[in-house]
Amino acid sequence: MTMTVSPLPALSTRFGLVSALPTVVLVSWVAFVWGSGAALGAPDVQGVLATLGTATVAQVTIAGILGVALGSALHPFQFLLVRVLEGYWSDIPALRHLQYLGIEISRRRMQRLRRARQTSELLVRYPPNQADLLPTAIGNAMRAAERRAGQAYGMDAVQMLDRLYPLASPAVAAVFEDRRNQLDIAARYCGVLGLISISGLATLATDGAWLLLPLSTALLTWLSYRATLRTALAYGQGLRLIFDLHHADLVHRLGWRVPADPTRLAELGRSLQEWLEGGDNPPDPPTGYLGPAASSADVAGAEASAKVPAEFAKAVFDAVVKAAMAAEDAAPAAGAPDAAGSPGAAASGTSPPAGPAPRGPDTA
Repeated sequence: MTMTVSPLPALSTRFGLVSALPTVVLVSWVAFVWGSGAALGAPDVQGVLATLGTATVAQVTIAGILGVALGSALHPFQFLLVRVLEGYWSDIPALRHLQYLGIEISRRRMQRLRRARQTSELLVRYPPNQADLLPTAIGNAMRAAERRAGQAYGMDAVQMLDRLYPLASPAVAAVFEDRRNQLDIAARYCGVLGLISISGLATLATDGAWLLLPLSTALLTWLSYRATLRTALAYGQGLRLIFDLHHADLVHRLGWRVPADPTRLAELGRSLQEWLEGGDNPPDPPTGYLGPAASSADVAGAEASAKVPAEFAKAVFDAVVKAAMAAEDAAPAAGAPDAAGSPGAAASGTSPPAGPAPRGPDTA
């Protein structure tokens, strides 16, 4: 019996963890600043507590609804937030000039790992080429996974993931989704805590001990950034896992047989990707091509059916060879009487034509 799992629980869980809870934290901070008068002077905690004590159920419900609505409004910006943490700053004027400084720092750290021969760290933290370096550690870890995940199979991970992910097994898909959710949660908290720290420093800088509050959130922001880096490394492992275990499924679904030679496999992967991205002609089909939508089961069936005509042709060839050899063996036995006379002539009752008579000596 196959159990069908609805995607709604997973979607609601992801929304709650990635959007709703961080938004509640942000709204709570805004409410504290507004209710305590921190924007105009020293915070009045007693006033905030008095306001909370007089809050009605309707007011709390409305606040919750507004928080969920704000979380829904901010959810589409999650991708943009991750991109900022990765270091795609070309379109952000305030960070554009810092991009080159960050890339130079990344290049020197990469060279340091190379000199120390820390190959494993180098492979998961930095892309193969220095031209692909980004200004943040999160961006370099993500780009390293994107460049190396499908490299052995001639596939670009960014371009081919949408086609490969639907073919992933439930276990592999669950691992990948869990790591993606962890990455988004850590990135969201990093962004929210960063905003709280900046606004707190601006509003509480002259309020004595209250300055410890934004300093504490700044420490939490740094810890969230480190957590985001760790989850980015784990996300990269999940991405490589999908390509390592399911690249053959994509090739089979497209109708090709997976070559045993790694070089041919990479060439086929590159050709398939170019074709799927808008190439005019599909790649030259290798031996065993079965047409579109052929699966591994179809390949096995085609191989089994191909044995039938081959075996039949071999049997016919063997029969012809045996008949020819039998006829050759029988030919000398039938022609043996030719030494004494022609058997054909004896059977017909005629004698062979006489040759010219020998000439004797002339007589007078």
